[in-house]
Amino acid sequence: MKNITTFLYIHDVVLERKVLECLNRFKPIKVLCNANEKYAFLENIRLHQPEFLMIDLSGSHYETSLELLEMIQKPTLLIAISDKERVETLLEKGFYDVINKNFTNDLLIKKIYKMIRLVTALMQLPQPIPAEEPASEYTSKKKSNEFSHNFLFVKYKKLSEKVKLEEILFMRNNKNIIEIMTTSGKLFYHHSTLKKFYEKLPVDRFVKINNAVIVNYHKIDKIKNLEITIQGEVFNVTRVYAQALKKLLRL
Repeated sequence: MKNITTFLYIHDVVLERKVLECLNRFKPIKVLCNANEKYAFLENIRLHQPEFLMIDLSGSHYETSLELLEMIQKPTLLIAISDKERVETLLEKGFYDVINKNFTNDLLIKKIYKMIRLVTALMQLPQPIPAEEPASEYTSKKKSNEFSHNFLFVKYKKLSEKVKLEEILFMRNNKNIIEIMTTSGKLFYHHSTLKKFYEKLPVDRFVKINNAVIVNYHKIDKIKNLEITIQGEVFNVTRVYAQALKKLLRL
């Protein structure tokens, strides 16, 4: 398994030791920086891009540490250690998880294990190619073979129909049949699993938001917490895919 890198920004020595004790139980985790001073932290995080950051937002450190986050490029996952009354506020600010400063080792170990699974899943997601960046020979060949005219053929029973990619709003799994909703309101069906179908879709247009739904992220109208809206239809976004979606939309 590839190393999962992390930064720590924790002021309290006892709290820092407790967190490190739990992190060190996991071989994949590599702590790149363990800082409690602002400028040392900023200098180090600009040189690296850790997968997650654990930051102390408890007590008097709350405001200064939040200000610090505005000065950096945020990692994939932000995990706060804070006071119980601030949990909801920090989750709304985009933190993946908020851990009560009075946590037990068992609780933190469970949360770290869950975080490892999430980061591993995010590493396996396809990454979009920016419009200004030329695609590789392999990518160009793959896209030209399967989507040379920006459409795909879907097959249900004995009927194959052409669907323009730009007209697709979302795709929903129904056992081994995929339901494809278009801007015109017409519903298409395709015999396949969602996983296999997703692997063939262009990453500059479609993204998976949970285990049952793929959406055309250019068609998203609203985002609120872990919900998105496309033409009045509301979908839940699981935390596994929420971070990837935010990156695509530059949120």
